[in-house]
Amino acid sequence: MKMKKVLLILLLLNSVCAAVAQQRPHYTQYILNNYILNPALSGIENYTDLKISGRDQWVGFSGAPQTAYMTVHTALGKKDLRTNATSYDIPGVNPRGQAYWETYEAAAPHHGVGLTIVNDKTGNFNRFTSYATYAYHLGLSPKTNLSAG
Repeated sequence: MKMKKVLLILLLLNSVCAAVAQQRPHYTQYILNNYILNPALSGIENYTDLKISGRDQWVGFSGAPQTAYMTVHTALGKKDLRTNATSYDIPGVNPRGQAYWETYEAAAPHHGVGLTIVNDKTGNFNRFTSYATYAYHLGLSPKTNLSAG
């Protein structure tokens, strides 16, 4: 009987120690910044990508969650790197149009690096984090890439 009590107490103590709660930041416009959720995307674009965003939830309530973040990522060793998202040589042609997909070729193996800075505040709790990321992009076939970050 005494052994059962000891095991029950140890089990309860273990469950109390394992119960940890956290508030994860919420990103409303993550469709415009997939990198915030997936670091394997660093270096996938052919330009340096910088994005800044903020989100206020439950506006008007005291202690309402507020999230602000900045991300930047770029490719290293990528041959078709451009200075920005619209720096293409031929004006008036959609760079991701039908011709792009018909002639698409997987990128040569290259690296990507990035930085994410997040400030998430809820009530009296404030969580400031920063992450450096690395990704490697490998062409598996002429039209298929594998990225790990």
